[in-house]
This record gives sequence, structure tokens and C-alpha cells, in this order.
Amino acid sequence: MSVAKCVVAKRGIAPKLFWKIVPNPSYHLFGMHIIPGMQSTIHHLPEDTSQSSLLSLVYQLNLDPDIDGILVQLPLPSYLEEKIVCNAVAPEKDVDGFHITNIG
Repeated sequence: MSVAKCVVAKRGIAPKLFWKIVPNPSYHLFGMHIIPGMQSTIHHLPEDTSQSSLLSLVYQLNLDPDIDGILVQLPLPSYLEEKIVCNAVAPEKDVDGFHITNIG
């Protein structure tokens, strides 16, 4: 049984994953396959997204009870601080496990 099906069986709803994408010519979009039974939202941010705008979005998603996981597509453009953004994601919603608490 898939992870998504286990969550649906236990909670009665499909898990919801949120992807944040900030355009960067050096990144490759990988692993973006639809997972059966999982809701997935991809949010393409403008190329000139500011650090504060990105962090504001992360904080909103952290507080959204309908979002089970947050993934920040890395690498971010060089003007954004990856460590700050990754550590802004709530550890329990950190899909990649890059939050300082999850790395160990």
C-alpha cells in the first residue's frame, strides 16, 4: 500500500504537498511526478521574488492545516539564502529534511 493510500485510510483525506519554485537557470526540476492519491500544488514564483516574500509564503504554508508537506526546489537563485528559507519551513512539513532540526 502506498504512503498516500495509508494516509487516506487513516485520516480520510489525501495528503497535500506544496512545491515552491523560484526560477533559476541552474536548477533541474526532478522528482515532480504525480504521486497517486496525493494532492500536489506547484507554485511558480516570479524570478525577482524577494527573500521576505518567499519567507512570508513559507510562514503562511506552515500555518495552513491543509498542507501536509512543503518542498522548496533547490538550488534557489543566488540572491536568496537557502539555509534561511529551508529553516523557515516547519520541521514537521519539511519534505526534504533540510531543516536544521531534521538534519540533526
